[in-house]
Amino acid sequence: MVVLSLVVLAVSAEAGDRSNVQGIGMARTYVAGSRGLDAVGINPANLGLPEGSGVQFSFLPLGVHVGSNFLRYDLYETYFTGTESKNGRVPKYLSDADKQDLLAAFADDLGRISGGVEARLFGLVYQREGFGGLAVTITEQASFYGAVPRDYASFLFYGNTPGSQYDFQDAYARASWLREYAFSFGVHVTDKSPIGPLAVGGALKILHGRGFFEIEHFNTALRTSDNGTLTGSVDFLAHSAGMDFSDGESVQQAMLFPSPAGSGLGFDLGVSSRPTDYLTVGISLTDIGSMQWSQNAEQARAETTIVVDDPLDEQRRQAIEDAVRGEKGPTEPFEVSLPTTLRLGIMIAVEKLVDVGILSNGLAVCIDYNQGLHSEGITEPARVSMGLEYSLLRWFPLRAGVSLGGIDHFNTALGCGLHLGSFELDLASDNLGWLFSPSTFSGGSLSAGMRLRL
Repeated sequence: MVVLSLVVLAVSAEAGDRSNVQGIGMARTYVAGSRGLDAVGINPANLGLPEGSGVQFSFLPLGVHVGSNFLRYDLYETYFTGTESKNGRVPKYLSDADKQDLLAAFADDLGRISGGVEARLFGLVYQREGFGGLAVTITEQASFYGAVPRDYASFLFYGNTPGSQYDFQDAYARASWLREYAFSFGVHVTDKSPIGPLAVGGALKILHGRGFFEIEHFNTALRTSDNGTLTGSVDFLAHSAGMDFSDGESVQQAMLFPSPAGSGLGFDLGVSSRPTDYLTVGISLTDIGSMQWSQNAEQARAETTIVVDDPLDEQRRQAIEDAVRGEKGPTEPFEVSLPTTLRLGIMIAVEKLVDVGILSNGLAVCIDYNQGLHSEGITEPARVSMGLEYSLLRWFPLRAGVSLGGIDHFNTALGCGLHLGSFELDLASDNLGWLFSPSTFSGGSLSAGMRLRL
């Protein structure tokens, strides 16, 4: 059934903060602690906090991540790479025990997979003490997210056996490729507010899209009676525009000739304050806005009921496939909301709060709360994170963090930097499974970036 496999194929190509390497090393804990270019896209008000004057330029910071809650590397290597033979590697045929092993990998009834890459092609910020800062950035990002019901995997393995019942309504996929031109500012408002030095900020984002795909809903269920009669209800809707993510040639052309398939506007708003010399508090609302996709806009839709008393009959099997495939054709330009996110955070400079000798030197503790929003209300599970930065040697900061909730559920992070005067190099990962469990990891990330301060 071709359309069912589309759920997986669409996930062949969520990012937005992966170029913030310092924050990645603290499990994406950055609302109150990010400064300079790291504040862009997170909390623009931090550009207005008193941090001295100067210019900062970034050298293509890059972040990559991929993760799944059901597909571990050892399962992939065992079951999806074939087996050795005298003629080379050949496909592996799954036994019933193999199928049960794969199905047992689903932690619940829904398997999730996500990933993306983000690169800041250009980043420049100017800050002036007592006034604030201005930043101009160009960021390229591609991301994907997919949800695969356990029932779908069972259907692939066993088919419509008598007495079977499958429900695919939670299947979902979304993939996009965007370029963002952002103009951000932060203004130092006052030093005498009731909550200390106060800064506000905002950003205007001009968005150009290369490609987009989304399965909006997939309310499909199949039931086979004990006598072999197949009954099914099919109701799905998918939208796409721009390039085809499953077509390698389209992706290559998009890289060489980046004519936008969609465009939109987005906004960020933020407030930061410093109630005491050791405490910084920040709140922001990022990615307010939407995009309209118009180039090669297509829609795939099906809404029908099928009853087949002999699924082995070739003509009737073809009728099933035609019904499930639905109708695909051009559609009017469509609008998609940006991933609006509410962010709250605090940073405690421990060395300014207590003196415990070497343990407090250069130590900062950050705590964040992030909540994805939508025009209809809350749409994503909240994510809470805590991060530490320890700079016993000012030129060699060490970072660590842990996060709970969100799409990733649980992550641990590590990072470090090499800060030599005007030059800074940072490395980080907020998913350490691929480092410490190379045979059984189910996700990984790596971010790196260089900056020059003048």
